Amino acid sequence: MNPIVTQPDVDPEKAKEVFEKAAEKIVKWNLTTPAILFLESFRPMNLVGAHVFLFFQPLLQVIFSLPDSEIFAHLMMHRENMDRFITTIEEKDREFREKNKKSKE
Repeated sequence: MNPIVTQPDVDPEKAKEVFEKAAEKIVKWNLTTPAILFLESFRPMNLVGAHVFLFFQPLLQVIFSLPDSEIFAHLMMHRENMDRFITTIEEKDREFREKNKKSKE
């Protein structure tokens, strides 16, 4: 899989951590499908979508700290990162389902 495209001052490991944290919350809140649909629909306008994230930054603080929400918005300006984030959500959802399946057995 391609590495996350970051700003020069953002550590790639920090970027990965921000994506994983967001994906975990999305899966925990059972919003996997709506989140993926939203991201896929904004794919052609990812730059506009990233600015929407910046506009709604106060709401993003439910998931992230202020610096992390800025990092997330800047990461979403790159189309490659949108694919990476969707993949991260799908991976976390798969892990969550497997964990729940094992706990039910």
